[in-house]
Amino acid sequence: MNLYIYIGLILIALGTGLTIYGGFVRNKIENDKTRHTFNQKIEEVKSKIDDAKSSDLSDSVSVKDSLLVIEQDFQDWANEFLGTFEARKLDFKKMKLSEVDREITASKKARPVFDFLLNTIQNLTNVYREELGLKIESDFLNIPENLYHDDLKGSLFGKIKYSEDVIWKMGIYASREVEGELPSFHIEVDNSYDDNLHQGRISTLRFGLDEPGELVTVRRSEYFPLKVDIQDTIPISEYKKEFPAIVKKLVEMQILALSKE
Repeated sequence: MNLYIYIGLILIALGTGLTIYGGFVRNKIENDKTRHTFNQKIEEVKSKIDDAKSSDLSDSVSVKDSLLVIEQDFQDWANEFLGTFEARKLDFKKMKLSEVDREITASKKARPVFDFLLNTIQNLTNVYREELGLKIESDFLNIPENLYHDDLKGSLFGKIKYSEDVIWKMGIYASREVEGELPSFHIEVDNSYDDNLHQGRISTLRFGLDEPGELVTVRRSEYFPLKVDIQDTIPISEYKKEFPAIVKKLVEMQILALSKE
């Protein structure tokens, strides 16, 4: 057989092996460290193949032996690598379970607080709509046990449409993409009715829990339009007393702002 053809067949076989092993590992292994180790080995094998290709092709036996050694070396390493797969998979599962435990623990602290706040907003909105005969549209969802999610956009659990231009959106932010992030409740309000100074800007009132879970922190963005007096911190033991008063002020100011348009 022509030496070039023989070498080509060996390289194709090795390439196929690399593809099979690579596909298997990439489909099964999720952590970056393992993927990096596998990629390093692939680059090492490729380098050895390149060295063999650039050697003296007149010595067909030497080249053939060199390629066979490379193939066997890779197969031995791959067998060992995949042989420890179950142990690595178990470690990965333990890590994920630990993360879920942390999420559930943080969610258990935050969920009753945020659920009460969302229900308060919903109930007071219904009261004002019925008593004043306002055409306010609203939609609310139940808050799940685990508040964490996979993106940075947050999860929407409530929406109130006061008019075509004025909409409140209530959501919870607790992204897995941000290490150590604690859940926070956001009320996003459109600014179009604020004397048209910042028309179209979305502004936020944020309720969060501190690390020990003893305080609710309240932060508003610079252009938050509803200028009500709100404490920066609320003791966790007082939220059922303070939240209705805060929401009442917000809803009343929103209705008054709309009546001036």
